[in-house]
Amino acid sequence: MKNTGGNVEITAQAENEALEEFIRRLIGMFNITSYNEEKINNKSYTQFKIIHSTNDNNIPFITPDLATCPNCERELKDENNRRYNHPFISCINCGARYTIINTLPYDRVNITMSVFPLCDECQKEYTTPQDIRCHAQTIACNNCGPATNITINEAVQTLKNGEILAIKDIGGYHLSCLCETECALKLREIKGRETRPFAIMFKNIDEIIKQEIKNVQLLTALKTMPNVIATLCEDDNKIDGFIAPGHVVVITGSNAFVPLAEKYNLPFAVSGFEAEEILASIYALIKLCRQGKVINLYKSAVTSERNEKAFEIVHKYFEEYDAPWRGLGIIKGSGMALKNEFAKYDAGSRELTNDYSHQKGCLCGEIISGNKKPTDCPLYNKICTPENPKGACMVSIEGTCYNYITNNRK
Repeated sequence: MKNTGGNVEITAQAENEALEEFIRRLIGMFNITSYNEEKINNKSYTQFKIIHSTNDNNIPFITPDLATCPNCERELKDENNRRYNHPFISCINCGARYTIINTLPYDRVNITMSVFPLCDECQKEYTTPQDIRCHAQTIACNNCGPATNITINEAVQTLKNGEILAIKDIGGYHLSCLCETECALKLREIKGRETRPFAIMFKNIDEIIKQEIKNVQLLTALKTMPNVIATLCEDDNKIDGFIAPGHVVVITGSNAFVPLAEKYNLPFAVSGFEAEEILASIYALIKLCRQGKVINLYKSAVTSERNEKAFEIVHKYFEEYDAPWRGLGIIKGSGMALKNEFAKYDAGSRELTNDYSHQKGCLCGEIISGNKKPTDCPLYNKICTPENPKGACMVSIEGTCYNYITNNRK
């Protein structure tokens, strides 16, 4: 395996089925935008090697900066971890990429981290194939690598002292202060915003109540998946499997789909939204056809078990209610709305029950459930077009009808 300047070249030897599984797992684990296969004959390999990088690619793809992954978040908050509160924590699945590259290929010697020698523990992680930081070019910890001249706790104290804090980001600076202090007025003066509103951040609704903020209301349209999936399955629809969107189960965990998979004997592939991730999910569903199993191909964001703390917070403020689904109508217990005790902060979320996109003759419900094709709909590409959508399937660029038209499907 070697880095060729914007691509990774992997030479692998195995049976065809094992190689297919290897490719599927790679696509599921990493944000792979494209790949090519080439068969090599008459070669035999006995060991794994990472070969020195070359710069063979004239037009390479440079990975963007990636948000902190769940594993790094756990380490960041673990007082017994040597990366506790380390502001530059990262691994092979997250961290800075594009913004720290000096030249290609993407190796440590070619990024801004090159001036920071690794400590013994980081060096061991960097060279251990089973470690999540094996050849992670941004690897560092509190014992080596860059440091800040102000800690997170000191930054918090700066705000508590009534001062203005400038937080440098990739795109500039974020200016922060406590809204109830004189520095908020000073910041208005500095920025010349005497009347324009500032964004105010609250930890939760309890803080809004504590601060006695009266001009805040929330219009929510939160949905949950289990009941709508059960409705689709119980209606004897032509469904062979589900591509389960990963963001939906970041809190509940991929195991939330297990009871549904087992009950209806259908496979679920938890996926990201990139084209290659969708293709990997389709491939997985074909391999798992008629098997009641759940496969998580979005492990950079989704874990098997639910996030207990986040789950508890959600259910502290929200409760289930019968929610509308475009094209499908009202489905029992498929939405989340603010509890009655917080009703004065609700801007009318429970009243959003009308399916304004549904027109007479529209077959969106049957298209979504797999019983009809877009071309079966009498409105399709006549009065219902991407420029003038009439049904749910044409409104969004993710809609089936929208994609049928834009890709000239018949």
